[in-house]
Amino acid sequence: MFALGFGLSATVSNLIKSRYLSTYTQTADLNLNSLASLVVADQQLQDSFAKNGGSVVASMMAADRQAATLAGLAVYEPDGTVVFSAGGQPTGKRVPLPALVRAAFGNGQSTSAFVDSTPAPLHLASPDVELAIPIRIGNTVPVVVHAYSSASDLYAAISTGERRANLVLAAGLGLLWLILFPVVLSASRRLRRQADDNAYLALHDSLTGLPNRDLFADRLNHAMAEAARRGEMVGLLLLDLDRFKEVNDGLGHQHGDALLRRVAVLLLSELRASDTLARLGGDEFGVVLTGIHSTSEARDGANRLVTALEAAVSVNGVDVTPQGSGGLVLYPEHGSDVDTLLSKADMAMYAAKDAHSGVEVYSPERDFSLPARLALVTELRHALDEDEILCHYQPLARMIDGQVWGVEALVRWAHPTRGLVAPVEFLAVAEQAGLMNVLTRRVLSVALRQSREWRDAGLDLVVAVNLSARSLRDPGLPSMVFAALAEAGVAPNRLELEITEDALLEDPAHAKLILEELAGGGIRISLDDFGTGYSSLAYLSGLPVDKVKIDRAFLAEIDSDHTNEKIVEAVIGLGRQLGMDVLAEGVETAETWDRLVRMGCPEAQGYYLARPMPGSDLAGWVRSRVPLGQLAGVS
Repeated sequence: MFALGFGLSATVSNLIKSRYLSTYTQTADLNLNSLASLVVADQQLQDSFAKNGGSVVASMMAADRQAATLAGLAVYEPDGTVVFSAGGQPTGKRVPLPALVRAAFGNGQSTSAFVDSTPAPLHLASPDVELAIPIRIGNTVPVVVHAYSSASDLYAAISTGERRANLVLAAGLGLLWLILFPVVLSASRRLRRQADDNAYLALHDSLTGLPNRDLFADRLNHAMAEAARRGEMVGLLLLDLDRFKEVNDGLGHQHGDALLRRVAVLLLSELRASDTLARLGGDEFGVVLTGIHSTSEARDGANRLVTALEAAVSVNGVDVTPQGSGGLVLYPEHGSDVDTLLSKADMAMYAAKDAHSGVEVYSPERDFSLPARLALVTELRHALDEDEILCHYQPLARMIDGQVWGVEALVRWAHPTRGLVAPVEFLAVAEQAGLMNVLTRRVLSVALRQSREWRDAGLDLVVAVNLSARSLRDPGLPSMVFAALAEAGVAPNRLELEITEDALLEDPAHAKLILEELAGGGIRISLDDFGTGYSSLAYLSGLPVDKVKIDRAFLAEIDSDHTNEKIVEAVIGLGRQLGMDVLAEGVETAETWDRLVRMGCPEAQGYYLARPMPGSDLAGWVRSRVPLGQLAGVS
């Protein structure tokens, strides 16, 4: 605005000067042109000025001096001869023509200009304005009147005009500033707030207000630098909610968002001011635990957070138990950079999910990025191609009479150098390497071929095969299962597919569609490890499930733990009410067997009945235990 005012002031000043100069020039032009009436002919010019002009000009100058106009005057011919002088030029002499006079002779136009330097050629006291006015006689300009005027009053008028204009301009610009200042100030503050908000959002999660992944990485780097200086450790915990998808899909995204906000508040209440909680995306949270001096201290902190998630929270009027699984790593033991620690924490978190253990500390044995684990993946791929995958079978029996009606197929890996490898050593590898669907197809094919061999030998048994969560998400699962049944020549009702609650709850709606298609084709469905996934009974009643299998964890201390006994009794009663079979897993003693019989449990499996055995051994074991004729047709 200062620059605008300066520019406007200069422009207005020039306009004022131009206006006053034009007015002044017109007045002087009018006065000086009066001298032309004294000139009647070119040859009479000298005489005219000599006889009459002097007195006339003298009187005009005297009158103009009173108005502060004419201060000196001279009349020139084109060759520079001074025809008349009233200001000190030598009359009758030839002198160099002033520039303004020369221009007037050339273009025949009156010319005026402010004088920038003193003294002027006429040696006047205050020669401020110079005028050159051509006197025409016909079409010629025989003489030019050259006048100097003292413009003291002119300058005073110009100064007064400029001062008034500048005052008006300053007042206008001041008023404009007063109007624009609050507008600009408000806009500036709004832009600053927006910039601050953008900077905040760039580093924070918009839903929970927690730090995002970028700020989390920065905090972790800072914590590691401080820990290195103090000789301490830093714990990094990745937390993933186990039941978020169930809430999000079952209750809606609004409830899912509300649950994430409640979880954020719940976790923050368990942390110290020096720790950092961040939302890394979806239902995954990251925690930086500072000032750690031992692994057990970090594990205690992680367990405290996971335990806090077992409390029910109200989400828009609905009580929800979030539950979560955590993977814990330590700096500098497990890594010294953010990416390495996050990767290893992620592996530990999935191990906790698989084991349902709440929190797992990173272990190299579970690290599939290590050369040994990569080699194991390669070997497993080779095993699937070379038929090194086989099954052992554990009998399933009715408790009322001990008759074996079916078997559960349990996968084994016949490794060429390591011998028989248990599933616990390679199932996690297959899951993370994306080989689980291939492994499931292989196990299903092996088990169904064995079932056909038994039936051809006169032993008709139902074969139960486990399905992973990944397999249950495969839309092509039903067609694959029915194709395997057709290839082996086994009736659908001689196959039972076992699924876990956790696998079921990962995507309940999709799982229900898959199970309904399988059950509609005559395949039996059983729910494995029942009681560990906390599924609702109402939801269970809407699934095409034929059987629930009581998890072995409830049977381990059934003789000494009254609570476990009540849970088993409740599951047996539930199955009876819903029209489902109930099978107890992990029956290892006669006492447990007898107690379950008294509770009315229909079926069981476990080491007390028999350990898993190769298919070739099972037929002989069944024949030696129960006459074949009594088992034929048992369903």
